[in-house]
Amino acid sequence: MKLTIFLIIMLFQFYTYISLAQCGSTLNCPIDKKYNYIFCNSTTNQIMSKCSVNPNAEIEPWSVMKITLPVCLNFYDSGPSRVEMQTMTGGYQDVFRKEYVQDELNKAAFSWNCLCGKENLPCSSKINVYFMYRPQDFPPNPSSTVARLSPVVSGNTCQSKVNKNCNDQLDQQTIIRINNCKEFTGTDPSNSKKKKFFINDKYFDDNPNYFEDNFYDDQRPIIY
Repeated sequence: MKLTIFLIIMLFQFYTYISLAQCGSTLNCPIDKKYNYIFCNSTTNQIMSKCSVNPNAEIEPWSVMKITLPVCLNFYDSGPSRVEMQTMTGGYQDVFRKEYVQDELNKAAFSWNCLCGKENLPCSSKINVYFMYRPQDFPPNPSSTVARLSPVVSGNTCQSKVNKNCNDQLDQQTIIRINNCKEFTGTDPSNSKKKKFFINDKYFDDNPNYFEDNFYDDQRPIIY
């Protein structure tokens, strides 16, 4: 699951688009290749996502979104406590437990912060992560949208607004929404038995062949 969060949060690229490498090292991507960035308009506060070779060369009033590293990811208590899926033998096997989520988010944040050698510094920004169950939270297609980063920025600086205190409202902060709606999982949000869901890394840590030992190809949960 930490990979999902890592890939979503990578949308927050700023200054240069850097590739995952050993902690503390920075690898710039090829200068002739476009990557996806989030831009904001300082006049209208409009937000858009588009590919760019050099995001810092965008014509005003557009500028690339920025966030202050190091960032921490905080799991807001939401979603199911436990999820099971049917196995090849007809029984049910665990694929998700809520108590493992925060540790996986910590690993995701570490993977991102270490790109710039800031993995051991105190947090400068905090992004809350939520399981959401409303289809409208996952456009354009809630049946296939795994998760969604909902950015809120300061129009003047294009700086991401992150949750610096616990009183911030959802519409006043940048958050990550994880899909728990029926259209995506195949069952009601409160149902612990799902047709599709996220699997905790712990199950692979304990058994690298966890999928092969338990699930058919078309019954497997999503690997994130």
